[in-house]
Amino acid sequence: MNSKEISLSNGFTKAPNSIANLVQTACKFDSNSFILSDNKKINLKSIMGVMSLGMSTDKVYTLAAEGTDENDAIQALEALLTA
Repeated sequence: MNSKEISLSNGFTKAPNSIANLVQTACKFDSNSFILSDNKKINLKSIMGVMSLGMSTDKVYTLAAEGTDENDAIQALEALLTA
């Protein structure tokens, strides 16, 4: 499993359809990807799970992925969340 701590950008939190784009990006990879915050581990391939997290720019999140393409998944998801 590969993981990385990130902070969300204002661009991500204010962009229309940002959560849908995040889930679609996660679904492109074979690896399972998660975001961890406040003792919650949310599957990034679940739109309802991501919506339940209530993501904001004032928190630090851990982005994690596990699988054959985990490094590529982390890189793509990080780019989306921090751009």
